[in-house]
Amino acid sequence: MKKVRHRLGIGFDPRSPTGLMEHSKFGTRMERAFQNSFINKMFDIFIRASTNNHLLNIARGASGGKLTKFLKKALNLLLSGIDKILFKNIQKAKDAFLGRISGNKYRSVLGGYLWELIKKYIADWTYRQNNKIRVSPPVRKFALLEKTYKGWKRFRDKIQPNWNILPKEPKNIVKILPQDKLTPKERIERLIKGKETDRVGLGLSWNWGVPFMGGSNIWKFCYDGIETAWASVNVWARTGGADFLPIATGIGAYSIPIPDSHSRFFYKWSYPSDNKFPQFIEKELLHSYQDLFDHGMIGLTREITKRMIRDTFITLREIIYLGIVTSHYFGKYNKQFLPYASGLFAVWDILPFWRSMIPFMRDLKEIPEQVIEAFEFLNKPLTDAMIKICKLIDAKIALIGNSRGSNTFVSPEMFEDIFWPSMKYTFERCIENDIIPMCHLDNNWTENMVIFAEKLPKRSCVFHLDQVDLVEVHELIGDHFCLMGGMSPGLLVRGSPKQVENKAKHYIENIKEDGLIISSGCEFPANTPIKNVYALKKAVLKYGYF
Repeated sequence: MKKVRHRLGIGFDPRSPTGLMEHSKFGTRMERAFQNSFINKMFDIFIRASTNNHLLNIARGASGGKLTKFLKKALNLLLSGIDKILFKNIQKAKDAFLGRISGNKYRSVLGGYLWELIKKYIADWTYRQNNKIRVSPPVRKFALLEKTYKGWKRFRDKIQPNWNILPKEPKNIVKILPQDKLTPKERIERLIKGKETDRVGLGLSWNWGVPFMGGSNIWKFCYDGIETAWASVNVWARTGGADFLPIATGIGAYSIPIPDSHSRFFYKWSYPSDNKFPQFIEKELLHSYQDLFDHGMIGLTREITKRMIRDTFITLREIIYLGIVTSHYFGKYNKQFLPYASGLFAVWDILPFWRSMIPFMRDLKEIPEQVIEAFEFLNKPLTDAMIKICKLIDAKIALIGNSRGSNTFVSPEMFEDIFWPSMKYTFERCIENDIIPMCHLDNNWTENMVIFAEKLPKRSCVFHLDQVDLVEVHELIGDHFCLMGGMSPGLLVRGSPKQVENKAKHYIENIKEDGLIISSGCEFPANTPIKNVYALKKAVLKYGYF
C-alpha cells in the first residue's frame, strides 16, 4: 500500500473519499470542497507550526525574552474579556484552573491556563529532545470487522415500510415510525414535562457502536472525523432514525485540553486497532486535595506530546466537518429535534478519576469534608462557565454525568452528604436558566433516585439510567421524572429479538403513562446486532402509542 499523507495527518489513506456516502450523491464533492477550503488549509498550517521542531526550538530559546512577555500580556488581555462573560467569580475560577499559588500571576483565567499549557508543552518537548526520547506513533492493526448491520434493510422495511431519511418537504413532520403525529422535539419535550403525547420516546444512543453499525472501523472512528461523520449518518439510516439526532466523535472528543472526565491531557489511553477499542487507563494523578487547591487543574496535566497538540486541531476540524455533514442532511429539519445534550457537567467523575478508585473510596470514609470542599472548589466555576456557554449557543438540554456517586459504590446517605451539595448547585443553575438536565447516570442509581425526587422539582429533568430496572425505579418515584434507558447491554447483545421486545414491552406497560424513552443504558454496545435494535422499535410500534 502506498504511504501518503493522510487528510487528517495520521497513518494510511487507502481510500479517499471515504466510501461511506451511501445516501448522498454530493458526498464526494462535499469532502473535496472541505479538504480544499481555506479553513482546512489554516488547520494544516496550525498543525505543522505547532509541531515543528525548529519552531519549538525558537520558542524555547525565546522563553523569558521581551517578545514572550509581550505575548503573555497580550494573551491575558485578550482572554480576560471572555473570562468576564464565562465566570461569575473570576478569583474562584483562577483558583480552580490555576491554583491558589500561581493563579494571581495572571490577569485572565483562560489566558493563564493556555499559557501554562504552552509552557508545559515546550518543557516536555525539551526534556524529550535532551534525553533523545521518541514517542512512538500509533500503529494501525488491520483486523476483521463485525458486520452488526447485516440485514438492516430487510428489518427496516418490515418495521418502517417506505421510510426515508427525512421527508422531502421541511414543512412535513419527521416521522420516525409510520404512526407518528408529533415531531421528535415535541415528543421529547412533552415526555419530559409530563404532557400528553403520541407515543413513548425512542432514544437510540450510539457512540462506540457507530464504527460497526456504520460500516467503518474503530481506528477510523478514533482518528478520522470525516469518515466518522458519514458513518454516524449511516447508523441513522440503517436503524431507521430516532428521536435524537446522530452524533459521534470517537476518541477525538477526548483531545481537547480542558478538564474533562476523559481528556487525553489528563488521562492515558491505549491505542485502538480496527476492531479493538482504546482503553482508558485510570491511575492516581491527584495525591492530595491540597495539591489541587494549591496548583489547580493545570497542575494535573500529564506529559504533553506533539501528537496530542496535533490531535487537538484535528478534533476541532472534525467537529466542523461533522457539522457540515449533519447540516447537509438535517439542516432544514433541526427545529424538529432536540439534541441529546449540548453541554456537559461531570465534576463528580473528574475528581474521582483523578484520585483513582481505591484512594477516592477511602477518602469518602476517612476525609469526606475534603472531598466535599474539592467538589465545590471545581464545580462552581465549571458550572458557571458551562451555563454561559449553553446560553450563548441557545442550548435547551445539557448532560449531567456521574458514575462514582452511584449505589454501585456508595450508600444513599454518603451520596446525599458528599455528592449532592455540589450537584444541587448545578441542577439549580440549569433549571433557573431553562436548561433541561439530561442526567446520564452510569451504574446502579436505584436508591439515590429517591433523593433526586425529594430534592428536585417535578418534571424538571430526564434521567438516562444504566444498570437499573426502570420499573423498580418508577415504583419508588412515580411520575416525578421522565425515565430513559434501562435496557441491559448483555440483553441487547446476547438476547434474542423476542427477549428484547418483551423487556421493552415490560417497561412500556408499567411506565408509559408517566414519561418513558426507550433506550439502552448509557449507550448501545458496539456489537449490538441490528435485529435487536429493530426489536426495540417493534415494541414501541406495538405497545408504545397512546
